[in-house]
Amino acid sequence: MLMSVFHNWLLEIACENYFVYIKRLSANDTGATGGHQVGLYIPSGIVEKLFPSINHTRELNPSVFLTAHVSSHDCPDSEARAIYYNSRHFGKTRNEKRITRWGRGSPLQDPENTGALTLLAFKLDEQGGDCKEVNIWVCASTDEEDVIETAIGEVIPGALISGPAGQILGGLSLQQAPVNHKYILPEDWHLRFPSGSEIIQYAASHYVKNSLDPDEQLLDRRRVEYDIF
Repeated sequence: MLMSVFHNWLLEIACENYFVYIKRLSANDTGATGGHQVGLYIPSGIVEKLFPSINHTRELNPSVFLTAHVSSHDCPDSEARAIYYNSRHFGKTRNEKRITRWGRGSPLQDPENTGALTLLAFKLDEQGGDCKEVNIWVCASTDEEDVIETAIGEVIPGALISGPAGQILGGLSLQQAPVNHKYILPEDWHLRFPSGSEIIQYAASHYVKNSLDPDEQLLDRRRVEYDIF
C-alpha cells in the first residue's frame, strides 16, 4: 500500500508544474555533524530559478519564506526559509544558499536519515516569482529508492539532480501502464505470498525478448516484476 502511495505521489509531481531537486541527505543537511550551518544546501543556479528575489547582495542575508509539506512522514507543515548567506560581500567569508527552518520533527533534519535519498518538489510560480511551497519525500526504504533510481539512474552521495519534474521523472518506472491483468498467477500464490526468486522467475517469461539492448531488457524486466508484485 505504501509503495502505491509513493508511486502515485511521484506521478502527481511529474504531471504538474514542479521543479524537482533530488539528492542524498548529507551529514551537514541533517545536522549530524553538529555544525551551525544546518540546512539543506541549494546550488546557486537553483536559487536563481526558485527564489529570484533573494539572489542579490544589496543587503545582508536576504531571505524568503515558503510552506514545506512532507508527504513521506507524519509531521506538520512548516514555514521554511530560503536564505542567501552572502556575508562574503560584507567583509566576512560565507557565500552560500540554504533552506532552513524545516520545523521540529522534520525528517530532513533527523541525523538518522543521513544518506537517505530525498526528493523536493518545488511548485513553480506561473509568473516567474518566488516559489511559495515545496512538497517533500524522504525515502524510508531501499524499495522506495529503487523506484526513483529506476527512472533517473543511481544517485550517489554528493550528486545533485534537478530540473522540471516531467523531464527528470519521465523514466520508465513513472510511465508504467496499469497492471497487466493478462498475467495468470499460479494458483498457490493466492494462498501464500511468493518468494522474491519465484516472482523473478515468473517475470522472466513476460518481459520484452525482441530487444538486443540489455539496459532496455533490464528496465522492462523490473517493470514486469513491479507490476506482478
